[in-house]
Amino acid sequence: MRFILPEHAQALNELAYEKLLITQPILDDQELLEMDRMIEESRTDDFALIVTWFEPEKTVDKEVLGREETAWGWVQQIDMNRKQIKLVNDDGFWWIYFNRLMRIERV
Repeated sequence: MRFILPEHAQALNELAYEKLLITQPILDDQELLEMDRMIEESRTDDFALIVTWFEPEKTVDKEVLGREETAWGWVQQIDMNRKQIKLVNDDGFWWIYFNRLMRIERV
């Protein structure tokens, strides 16, 4: 029989979770221009997108780690003051910061 203290179990769970976290990728100018075009077309022409963005979780040694979030929907609004887009679908809506966008695909 093996016994594990609750503190050890919690530490093992945290370690496993940290291994799943990623760093935010750096996008080149071509990718940013393409995403900008697709966002504007979705807002004006009303077609759906699959948007993937970086959701920060914690900072380790001055490096921000997080996870990848994905949702589909239509871009309803672009807020230039807050630098966000509003993605809307049947389930709800998300405000997503421009600098956290990772990938945008057409449905």
